[in-house]
Formats: sequence, structure tokens, C-alpha cells
Amino acid sequence: MRPPFTTRLREPRPRRPAARTAARRSFTTACVALLALLAACAQPAAAPRAPDAAKAPSAPPAGAAAAGATPPQAAAASTQPAALQPLKFVISTISASIAPTVVAKEAGFTARQGLDVDLVIARSGSEAMAALLSQDAPLGSIGGNAIINASASGADLVAVAVQQVRFTYQVMSDPSLQTFADLRGKRLGVADVGGSSDLATQYALDKFGLRRGEDVAVVALGSQNERLGGLQAGAVAAAMLQAPFTASAREAGYKTLFNFANEDYEAPITTVVTNRAYLRDHPDVVRRYVTALVDAIHYFKTERAGTLAIVGRFLGLDDPAALDEIYSESAGPVLLEAPLPRAATFASAIKDIAAHNENVARLNPNDLVDDRFVRELMDSGYIDRLYGR
Repeated sequence: MRPPFTTRLREPRPRRPAARTAARRSFTTACVALLALLAACAQPAAAPRAPDAAKAPSAPPAGAAAAGATPPQAAAASTQPAALQPLKFVISTISASIAPTVVAKEAGFTARQGLDVDLVIARSGSEAMAALLSQDAPLGSIGGNAIINASASGADLVAVAVQQVRFTYQVMSDPSLQTFADLRGKRLGVADVGGSSDLATQYALDKFGLRRGEDVAVVALGSQNERLGGLQAGAVAAAMLQAPFTASAREAGYKTLFNFANEDYEAPITTVVTNRAYLRDHPDVVRRYVTALVDAIHYFKTERAGTLAIVGRFLGLDDPAALDEIYSESAGPVLLEAPLPRAATFASAIKDIAAHNENVARLNPNDLVDDRFVRELMDSGYIDRLYGR
């Protein structure tokens, strides 16, 4: 039986003004992508075919094939067993930041580690959190601030990898707005309260001296699909979006009002998280998944054509501009070669969130991370050899 949060994705498209023909086309593209993701959750995806057979995703990365590339504690797991171990992995939202997670599965890196990963797409961080806390999905990709808020309420969660520490959101709005400050007296659409888009919103509000609620109404709309729909329907004046939905918004005539990529702000944006009970009982499963993720990050950074073929097929997306935006947003420095979870990164987020949630202030950032699996890959030289260093 599918968990409730997957069925909640199946909602009718928001209504748009009839005059916006371009908006209708871009929103259709976004819906096709979302339906493709739902299909991917409902049944195993077909093995991807890379454009260049010599660089097929199923082949190990060059660095991984090098002598001694396998870390000592992952050596036994590197040989794929006859029967793969099922592993449900929940993703909090559709965005460019999940691309390495998709590559890890679709390019065969998780299978090489003996894992049959089922990717489940939730609508928001809170729905993904529900799956993690119930252990319906023992591993997942969510924002670090969701981990912080849940931990402040008693959840026993831990990040075992952090692959992105910079926001890649863009505030998309009607061209009539000139700066983020022009949102005074208007409504801004985010995923949900307490999620990554909400944390980014608070950063921007503070930067421009605006007060939540009094100056700007922050509205939880759900998935990026729903946020774009809310923008097109006029329910909000602006929306927090990421690729590929930013490309769809621009095609529909909206502009980038504020780009977080230009900000010097570090936070645990995209993490791999589990609960400590599962980590205690299944450390080898977590170790194998982290190894597959590191391999996928290397492939993502070094095989552009193969990566775009995988992501495009998974999303059901053939728009070159949208695919290029996904790659440009997530393949550069924002994606860490060694996704080491650092207590200092969580400490900065805790400081910001504590201003609005006093229970967060008592958290120790060291309790929210377990870096042993990425550390093993670093100390053994595995990651350096992947990149030919």
C-alpha cells in the first residue's frame, strides 16, 4: 500500500488566467514532469540509456574502477549480491537538488551496492518527515532545517550526508515588481512552514527588513507544481521556485525577483537523513547508500550528457532549456564532491531558526550529524581517486 503522502500529489492543476497562453504551455510541461515522477514511484524505472554507449550510466565511473578505489569498510558491499535489498527512499520535493539522488538509482550505482531503491516523491518536507518518522521510508532527502525542527520536537534524526549547503531558490514574480522589498503588502508562496523554502524566505525577509505576516504574508502552497500554479492563478504575487520550474516560470513571462545563488549563506540545504534506530540496526545499508551517492555525484559532475539523459527521462522532460537549468543550478560548486555533514553548518541554521522557535535553541548540532560514512570515503582516498587526484 502506498503511503498517504504519495496520493496527495494527484491533485487537479490550479486554474490559470485564460489569457496566459505561454503560462498554460509551461504549466503543462511541469505537470507532465510531475506525473512522470508519480509513475516512477509506482513502479521500478527502466534502466536509462546514455546518449554515448561508451559512457553508459551502468558502467562504473573511471575513478571508481581504479585500483584500490573501494574503501575498506565498503569493499564487501561493492559486489552486487544475487538479490538486491529493497530500500524505500523518500524525497521531500521535486527540484534540481534531487538530481544526484535520481542518478544514483537510474544509473545503477545503488544496484551496484546491492540496493533496490524505491524513490517516493512527497509533496513537502513535512510529508517526507512523516514517512521517515514512521520508518515507512527509512532514508530520505530533506532540508536540514526540517531535521532541526523535528528534532526540537523530540524526533531522533541524524544526517549522514549533506550534498548541498547553498540555497538555489529564486523568487519568481510578475515583472511589475522590481525588488524583493516590493513584496510589502503582498503574498509569497513557499512549500510549507519550517521547510527549506521557508528558511530561505526568512533570510530574505530579514535582509530587506520585512516582517513575516505584518509586511509579507507567507503562504504554504505545497509542491513546486502547486507554487507555480498559485503564481499563475494570482493567489500569490511571488513564489519560491527551483529548476526546472524557474525555466517554466520565465517562459510564462515571470521574472527572477531575487536569486539566492548570489548570497553568501551556508545551511544544510539538501541532506540524506535517517533515524538513529535504523542507523543502529542497519549501518551497512546506510554505508552502501552513501557510497552510491558519492559515485552518483561524481558521475553527475563529469558526465553532463549522460546526466541530462537520465534526468530528462525520469522527469519526462525534453525541454533543453529546462534541463540545462537543472544542470547549471546543481552541478557546480553548490554540489559537494564529499557530502560531509558538518555540525557547523547545522549550527548556523539552528541560530536562525531559534529566533522563531525557542525549542530549537537547546539543540546540540553535533547530535544531528553522523559523518562516519563520508569520512571513511574521504580518509581511504576513494573520493580523491574518483576525481583523479
